[in-house]
Amino acid sequence: MDFSENYVLKYASEIQASHFGASKKQISLHTSVVYYGENIKPVLYCTLSNCLRHDSAAICAHLNPLLGEIKNNVPNLKTIHFASDEPSTQYRNKSMFYLASSYLSKVLNVENMFWHFSEAGHGKGAPDGVGGCLKRSADGLVGRSTDLSSLEVLVIKLKEACKGMNILKIADEEFLEIDKFASNDLPSIKGTLKIHQIVWRYNDPLAIFVRRLSCLTC
Repeated sequence: MDFSENYVLKYASEIQASHFGASKKQISLHTSVVYYGENIKPVLYCTLSNCLRHDSAAICAHLNPLLGEIKNNVPNLKTIHFASDEPSTQYRNKSMFYLASSYLSKVLNVENMFWHFSEAGHGKGAPDGVGGCLKRSADGLVGRSTDLSSLEVLVIKLKEACKGMNILKIADEEFLEIDKFASNDLPSIKGTLKIHQIVWRYNDPLAIFVRRLSCLTC
């Protein structure tokens, strides 16, 4: 998963003042690729929102609709692995660790949850390709005289243009709902920048185990 760079809404024909000087509306894009196993093909997702927050609560809001579909596809899901990059303002921080253990684990109702953080300079991944494809498609629509004036229009047009992707809109209210589960009184975690995996287990729900190296068999 990854946040794609915010997309700036565009019109097919703009007056000069709008093209060069106006503060244009931006849309936040969070892209994910879900791998189930050998029996189910990978599924591509992009969640879009008017809310430009990229913090831990926003990540959970963007993940919520995906988690519901994952549970529908695998009702007896026991173990899940998340993989993201390492920005401390987004994924790798104490707030995300807390929400993963106290919120995401309950939504998924799993026994084991692993979160892997890639190293800096790891290069592009599949979610980056999802974001790039959607933005090229959106710019192509504008080039063919389609006005992308709002989040709702953007979602509708991208669904028509990108049939192989699941494109979902996240309402602003959903971010506020996640904020209720967040905590502003969390202690600092020494060595956070060296953490490359966190582990939560149902049999020890109040603990988060951290590792400097990711392991899929531990």
